[in-house]
Amino acid sequence: ETDSPTGYAGDARLGGGFAAHYHGKQRVNGEWHSPRLLLTLAETEQEVLPAYLRQCYQRGYLPRPQKRRGARWWKSPIYCTWHDQVALACRDSVDYLSGSMPAAADFCTQALTEEWLQELCRHDCQPGIVILDADWQGNKNSADPDPVKWPDLRGWIDHCHRRGIRVFLWNNAWDKDGLPADECITRDGLPLCADITNPKYERRFREMLRRYFSAGADGLNADGLKLDGSLNLPTGPGLRNHADLWGLELQRYYLRVLYEESKKHKQDVCISTFVAHPYLADCSDMVRIADMYTTRLTAERTMRHRAQVYRQTMPGCVIDTDGQMQFYQLDDYARILAAQAEVGIPCLYNAKWLRRAHFFQPAEFSQLTEADYRFFAKVFREWRRKNGL
Repeated sequence: ETDSPTGYAGDARLGGGFAAHYHGKQRVNGEWHSPRLLLTLAETEQEVLPAYLRQCYQRGYLPRPQKRRGARWWKSPIYCTWHDQVALACRDSVDYLSGSMPAAADFCTQALTEEWLQELCRHDCQPGIVILDADWQGNKNSADPDPVKWPDLRGWIDHCHRRGIRVFLWNNAWDKDGLPADECITRDGLPLCADITNPKYERRFREMLRRYFSAGADGLNADGLKLDGSLNLPTGPGLRNHADLWGLELQRYYLRVLYEESKKHKQDVCISTFVAHPYLADCSDMVRIADMYTTRLTAERTMRHRAQVYRQTMPGCVIDTDGQMQFYQLDDYARILAAQAEVGIPCLYNAKWLRRAHFFQPAEFSQLTEADYRFFAKVFREWRRKNGL
C-alpha cells in the first residue's frame, strides 16, 4: 500500500504511470471499453499539454474553449489577507520543520483587515480587489459572519465600494462544517464532506450564495468568491452520496451550481477557482496560481509554469498570480510582484507583515519597508495604466 495513485512508490513524484481506479463506482450493463491510451511525441515540455488537448477537442472528449468578455474590474490589482494572517499567527515559531500555521484564521478580523488596507492606501498601493480569507464566517456553510471577528461585514463591504474596492469572500469547497449528517457524503457510513447532489444541501448552498452577493437587506453585497478546497473532492472506496455521481462529473456539478446561482444575484460577480481543466472552464472567471509549496527551484519558476498551464487549459479566465513572496528566499523578494504582472494580475498577500519560509530553512519574520511599498505602488500603477483601469 502506497500513497501513489498508481500503487507504485515514486510514481506520484518522479516517473509517472497510468491509473484507472473506479473504486466500485463504474456500473456496466453489457459491454465496457477501457480508456484508450494514445502515445505521442513532443519536442518541448511546452508542447505536451496542447498536443493532448488537440486530441481531446478533435475527438469530442472536451468542448473547445469559448472566448468570453469579463468585467474590466476583474483585472484590478488584488490584496488577499492570508499571509498577513499567517505571519501574525506564526511570528513566534522558530521550528523550520513545522508546516503548521496555528490559528491563522483567528486573524481574519474587521479591525485587522481595515488596518492592513489603510496601510496599503497610505502608501499609494490601494488594491482594486480585497480577498477576505479564512475564516471570516461563523461556519463554512452559512453566510453569517463571525460576529466577534466581523461585527459589521455588510457595512464594511459597502464602505469598500465607496472607496472603489471590490470584496471577495473565501470559502472551502466540500466542507461539512455546520452540516447535519444527512446532508453529507459518507465514507463507510461516516459523514465526510458536503453532498452537493443532496437536494437539502443544494438548497442550503444556493441560499448561502444568494446572501453572499445579494444587495438586499439580508445580503452581504460581496463581489466575488475565492473558492479553495477543490482538491478535497471525495474519491476512493466506501463512498456514498445522494445521486451516485462521482469523479470529474461531481466536481463539475458542484462548480456549475455555484457559478449559475452566483450569477443570478450579481451579473458581474467574479468566481475564482483553483482548477486547470477545460471541462471546468465555463465554471470559472478567474483562476489562481496558488501560494502552495513547490519542488521547482524558485517561486517565480513555479508561478510561470502554472500560468502556462492555465493559458493552455483555461484561456478564457483571468489569472490571479496569488501569493508568492512566502516562498521567495532572496532579499529582493519584492521583485516577485513585478514578475507576477508579467503573467497575470499582480496580487499582494502581504500588506504589513512578511513571514518567509521554505522547508528545511529557518523562517524569517519581518515588517514591510518603505522601499517595498514604493515598489508595490509602481507595479500597481503600471498595471492599471497597461490595462486601462
